[in-house]
Amino acid sequence: MTLARDIEIAHQKAHRLLFDRYMRGWPIPKEIEDIYHATKSLSHFYEWAVETKFDPNQPRDELGRWTDMGEGRDIADSPKDKIKTAIVHLLAHALPHYKGRCARYVREALNAGGIPVQRTEEAQNYGPQLEKAGFQEVIDVKKGTGYPPSEYDPQAGDVVVIQGMPDTDSDVGHVAMFDGVHWTSDTVQKNGFWPNGDYREQQPAYKIYRYTH
Repeated sequence: MTLARDIEIAHQKAHRLLFDRYMRGWPIPKEIEDIYHATKSLSHFYEWAVETKFDPNQPRDELGRWTDMGEGRDIADSPKDKIKTAIVHLLAHALPHYKGRCARYVREALNAGGIPVQRTEEAQNYGPQLEKAGFQEVIDVKKGTGYPPSEYDPQAGDVVVIQGMPDTDSDVGHVAMFDGVHWTSDTVQKNGFWPNGDYREQQPAYKIYRYTH
């Protein structure tokens, strides 16, 4: 429990620093924001790891991913439990850098949480599969609108399906899940909602889905 306490203390200190600088009108260094977000994610992961007896020292596969996600990973019953398990799985397997495997990683995370999303050939076509698995469309955003739309309030577990851009390396679209802090695909998108500069510049259409079953 010492590690969990240390993580929580670090998170509280970062939160106090953020709040203090905000109230004084001082600039907030990116390093403090990074510590705040990282410790928040770590505290959720550690809580889950203790509950499931997850072993972080186990052997990994050729991509550096853990292969055994611990006991009880498939016993989630409520939508909240399923989403929590999916998020932890996604964060546990996230790669250091984006490798274009967004749809696979999000799908495998949802499957690990007990949400049976089926595979599609292109990320931009995942909407119908999400709806079949119990997701509902929250918002449909037109090209050029940007993020976030004014009427959208993100919730942990939301999944975005972004349309591809013809004649670019991003022509098959993108899928990511909101982990409560960042949008995460096959990597934690620390630079924001858009996975790369092409998306950020062109701002293609996208839909956001939320699990309700």
